Amino acid sequence: MQPPRRRVWPNLVLPAAGWGEKDGVLINSERRLGLAKKVARAPGQALSDFAIFQLVANAWGCGEIFGAWSSPEAAFQILKKLSRDQPCDFSGIRDYAHLDQEGGIQWPLPESEVGPARERRLFADGKFFTPDARARFFFDARARCRSRPTPTIRFLLLTGRGTLRNGTRVHAPTRAPCSANSRRPCSRSKSIRSTPPASVSRPAIALPCVPAAAPPKRSRS
Repeated sequence: MQPPRRRVWPNLVLPAAGWGEKDGVLINSERRLGLAKKVARAPGQALSDFAIFQLVANAWGCGEIFGAWSSPEAAFQILKKLSRDQPCDFSGIRDYAHLDQEGGIQWPLPESEVGPARERRLFADGKFFTPDARARFFFDARARCRSRPTPTIRFLLLTGRGTLRNGTRVHAPTRAPCSANSRRPCSRSKSIRSTPPASVSRPAIALPCVPAAAPPKRSRS
């Protein structure tokens, strides 16, 4: 994996193993814990983030704190204990084999619950994680937009978190050019101006769209 194209570089780069080069557990946006299996050896000196944490702890002289981190699955068991009686309780997941057998399990799954359904909606029982089990709605005060329309920028689009998905799970322009699916829907001439938060005093940054890739030619039969 190539480093992101950024102007500010860190003082220390730890080569980490990428997807499919390490074992572990991932949690997706539907609360599902899934088992990620190692299918390839990491190149060069790249190590899993688990191994990097161990080495850094030993270098700093606090390796004994991570004595129970004998393997990624052991670390998962520690997180499982910490989740007990919390909203994200997944203490009912036995081990990696359990996750593999079920093809992923959604939290919450406390130890008292047996045989989880494949799909479970959160708050389907109408109870929320509040003292009286009722929902709470919070609204921020309306903030004045710092930017104003100009003759060249006539429209302003106010959004939440911006993502570029299209089935690629690419969230940043540093990785989007690496995906053909991300390049395809982009325009060659349009661009998006990203305004920084009010707490940051710096000019807006113009992010040009990735040039669109030409559609593949289809052969005539």
